Amino acid sequence: MDLRAQLHQVHVPEPHQSATFARDLAAYRRDGFAVGAREFHDGVHGFAAGVTDRAGAGVAALSLTSLGTRLSRGARREIGTVVRAAAPEVSRNLTTGRARHR
Repeated sequence: MDLRAQLHQVHVPEPHQSATFARDLAAYRRDGFAVGAREFHDGVHGFAAGVTDRAGAGVAALSLTSLGTRLSRGARREIGTVVRAAAPEVSRNLTTGRARHR
């Protein structure tokens, strides 16, 4: 069974979820990062930004998970911005084969 079929078995989106997903995807594209707030556990926020190859195709994601029951919209934006800013460096390191240790 291919991966798409397996994923479809795990979760079949309801019609209202498709609209939510489309709205969220537009926000991710606009902001350059994604935020998942309390989707799996209360008090856990996830932040992610895309990592690309030399051609600009997405190959991975840089993510950060934060514990905090109440992160303000500003705090979420600030953390997301930091993750988004770090992703291009990860992309460069992957494409050049050089990691910079700090």
